[in-house]
Amino acid sequence: MKRKFPRLVASSAAVITVAVLLAACSSGTPASKTTASASSGPNLSGTSLTWYSTIQAQDAQPIIDAFKAKTGVTVNLYTAATPDLFQKFEQEEASGRHTASVFSTTNGTNVRAATDEGYFSPLPASIAKTFPKADIDPANKWFATRVTVMAFAYNSQLVTGSNVPKTWTDLLKPYWKGKLNITDPQLTTTGYFIDWQLSQAKGLGLSFLKKLGAQKPAIVAHSGQQVNNVIAGDEYAAITSDDAVWPEIATGAPIKMVYPSKGVGDYTDYNSLVKGGPNQAGAKAFLEFLASETTGKLFAAGGAYSPLPSVAAAPAGRPALKSLNLFPADTIKALDVQTQFLNQLQQYGLATTTQ
Repeated sequence: MKRKFPRLVASSAAVITVAVLLAACSSGTPASKTTASASSGPNLSGTSLTWYSTIQAQDAQPIIDAFKAKTGVTVNLYTAATPDLFQKFEQEEASGRHTASVFSTTNGTNVRAATDEGYFSPLPASIAKTFPKADIDPANKWFATRVTVMAFAYNSQLVTGSNVPKTWTDLLKPYWKGKLNITDPQLTTTGYFIDWQLSQAKGLGLSFLKKLGAQKPAIVAHSGQQVNNVIAGDEYAAITSDDAVWPEIATGAPIKMVYPSKGVGDYTDYNSLVKGGPNQAGAKAFLEFLASETTGKLFAAGGAYSPLPSVAAAPAGRPALKSLNLFPADTIKALDVQTQFLNQLQQYGLATTTQ
């Protein structure tokens, strides 16, 4: 497995947040607020904290409940699409209002900007001792969880024999013209990062994306719709995140996931301790819980991969993360050039022309 997580604090230059892009792949829902409840340390039980995150409420709830069962701390979740979440967080911190205690996002640029502004404190020392080093910021201001993998899936009833795609370039065969769907890279993390990583992959690059655009793929709103369309036969295949596919495979739906040996895309959540946030002791305990094997298994049960090698992929049959060849594209560079890259994708017919 090749992984290149961005060195988010390597540069001290201020970063301008780009508002276009990045509702986490399944987040097209409005901001919501969830409070959960559960038991533990006498110094923490009965306290509360607020978690700002791009994770959806249904995915966060099992984690919040398990944490309360362990510590007695109530976690109030505020979740929103990435640009909205960071705008709220940045405005509050700049004005000296500290609402969030823990901040989690899929947008590395936001993390770098917040780090440069001094909004984050060092992580609890225990995380550096137990979590994979490749997934922790060298400056100890964030660690990465909830790895999402992107490749392609196809309808196993409608696509058979030699038409079954095994490589990225198989999708360029005449058979696939008008039979593919993708998500809009202007609206989803999944759509943007897989396109960027394909553009950087040796042997694929921009020429591959241009040819892919010539296949006239349908552009849909989110990965759930992609998978539903493939199962229904509206399109025969989708370039999508595998967390949307495996729950359907588990139900016996006629869909299969393909992980090309050439490489697959990925992105992750970044988690940080907010300096000055309420209940610092509780926030540190919550971050330690996010880094634990217990939470890794909850992430896996919810459809994401965990970076922890001790956590098996779920459900049965899904390949282990370490067995996949992840594209080594630099996430931060992808975000730094997104306006220019989106314009190229529009020209290729791989993005809508309105933002």
